[in-house]
Amino acid sequence: MQHKAIFTGKDDACYNGRLTRKAKGIQPALLDNLVVRRSFVTAANKSDLLDGYTAAWSAHDVSAILSYFTDDCVYEDATLGVVNHNKQEFKAFLEQDFRAFPDFVQKELLRFASGDYACLEWSMTGTHLGDYPGMPVTGKSFADVRGVSVMELSEGKIRRTTDFWDVTSFLRQLGLAPAE
Repeated sequence: MQHKAIFTGKDDACYNGRLTRKAKGIQPALLDNLVVRRSFVTAANKSDLLDGYTAAWSAHDVSAILSYFTDDCVYEDATLGVVNHNKQEFKAFLEQDFRAFPDFVQKELLRFASGDYACLEWSMTGTHLGDYPGMPVTGKSFADVRGVSVMELSEGKIRRTTDFWDVTSFLRQLGLAPAE
């Protein structure tokens, strides 16, 4: 007889494909026969996901960036007040960014992941060489503009990301805001 169960939450753990359950009521002998559907992402998968996601931004690889997201993703740039509600909207946002800042590079500074959540602290550099809404082209570079991405993960992908970054430093370096 095969036992089926769905386990989610902090009391579930998976180690090399074997489920362990901290909660009471499951006989250890039944663990090998369980069919398990997990919504959480393993530590190794999270690391690969975050490494690939950061590299794809610096490579301007829109297809790769989108591949790290669920189909029903939400990408929010809280600093700019922009919310993209699916991959098509997010793709347009990315293409606009990479046209405006063709040498954009993102460098990871710190990461944290727990359960179905992850955070990346990063810095970005680039040169403003293309049109961007509300920003006339300056031809100037920006460097070490710090930000953070807060991510919700689901089934090995990013379901939602909200980015917060230092717009004051960014605008000052581009000459679009007064110096201190």
